[in-house]
Order: sequence, then structure tokens, then C-alpha cells
Amino acid sequence: TTAALALAWALGQAGRRVTLADADPVQATRLVAVGPAGRCDWRNVRWHAGLPDPGSPAADADVIVVDGPALLGSAADDLLARADA
Repeated sequence: TTAALALAWALGQAGRRVTLADADPVQATRLVAVGPAGRCDWRNVRWHAGLPDPGSPAADADVIVVDGPALLGSAADDLLARADA
């Protein structure tokens, strides 16, 4: 989570259009990246709950940074399967 947040912020500051996709059921990135208005106020960064569907507005980014559950647990199975698609 910390790495995803730092990467999304740094890429946004560098001018990349970033979607921070929170695919972790805990959605801890929301606590840091989403402000009181319900959106991410970081430069060039958009927060999205879950993985964006191809063709959706959230997928329209230079980079999609994904925060997910621990990859060794069964909670990551769907995330890994989608990454292979």
C-alpha cells in the first residue's frame, strides 16, 4: 500500500495521468489519497475502487497503479487472473 501510494503520487507529480486502483478489500489507500470531497486531490491522480474495466474512464490513464491484497493469499486470485488476461 505504501509503495502504491508513493508511486502514484510521484508519477502524478511527474506529469503522468495516473489511476490509483485500490483492489485490496481493505481499501487502505482511500484513507490517504481521498480527501473530504470524496476524490483524490493529488496532481494528475485519480483514485478508483477496484480494478477499472477496460474502456472505462478510470482506465484512461498513462499508468494504472494497483494496490492489492497480499499476493500469496487467496484474496489475490481474482487480481492475478485479471492481470494475466
